[in-house]
Amino acid sequence: MAVTLRAKWTQSVYNFSYTGGEQTFTTPATGYYKLEVWGAQGGSTQYSTYILAGGYGGYATGVSQFAKDARLYINVGGEGGSINVDGTLLNETIGYNGGKDAISSGNATQGNAFGGGGGATHIATKTGLLSTFSSSISSILIVAGGGGGSTSYNYTGAPYPSYNGYGGHGGGYIGNTGSQFPNGTCYGRGTGGTQSSGGNSTSCTYESQSSRYAPGKFGSYGEKFIVDSSTSWRMSSGGGGGYYGGGSQIHGPSGGGSGYIGSSNLISGGGITKHMTCYSCTTSSADATRTYSNTNVSGTATADYSKIGNGYARITFIGTSI
Repeated sequence: MAVTLRAKWTQSVYNFSYTGGEQTFTTPATGYYKLEVWGAQGGSTQYSTYILAGGYGGYATGVSQFAKDARLYINVGGEGGSINVDGTLLNETIGYNGGKDAISSGNATQGNAFGGGGGATHIATKTGLLSTFSSSISSILIVAGGGGGSTSYNYTGAPYPSYNGYGGHGGGYIGNTGSQFPNGTCYGRGTGGTQSSGGNSTSCTYESQSSRYAPGKFGSYGEKFIVDSSTSWRMSSGGGGGYYGGGSQIHGPSGGGSGYIGSSNLISGGGITKHMTCYSCTTSSADATRTYSNTNVSGTATADYSKIGNGYARITFIGTSI
């Protein structure tokens, strides 16, 4: 009797770069898959000859089991917009998946510029941006947080000093707070998102009032507006997207978004320990929030490296057992 042989699928690694839209993946076989995600970097700004970098995107990994033909939905975060000291855009991306676009205000002499937040990267069993999952968290498999936007705020009038700062790094169970460039009196800075709430703001000599910061939200950034009698102006950088987004502060740099590995459908196995990695961040040894800290950075998607530029995702078939 003649036997017909069916060609087997041979690809085992599937890569997903930034497209500005949702991507889908159908599992080719029943078994275990390694999931890896990298969040996007926040937007950078320029002060004098200094480039004030946006926060780096975080990294997360773990293992999930799926039946053949399961459908997964991947949203890869976009780098936050970046602005030159004269107000011109260095890049025009808009922080897809929870980040925010960049803006400039004032004039070229003052050079006020606020970088956008970097978007989170997530994989889920349901379609949609991360911010739409607040009532369906169980559909989220894994999240890598995006970095916060930086600030170049060079107001020349008294009593306010010039202020410049770097965006907070994203990822981990707590995103990083924006950091101060050492050239002036401290303004408030956005803090990182956590596992239960968006980032808020630090207190400093200037601009530390609670009315002048915007908390991050589930799956999305915080940003602040100044409102006067004639108009509304955005005067803050954007917080990074994440499980919970980073906060922002008027004139100050913003915080990074948090990552997420708490899904019961994300496990350790096959020599892989589920965890998150972020740049100089708070660590955790708990299984649902395990976070490692290091200072490895790359524009290429590399395991346990924080991400420069747009986010990334990778799905690897491990096998039918682990």
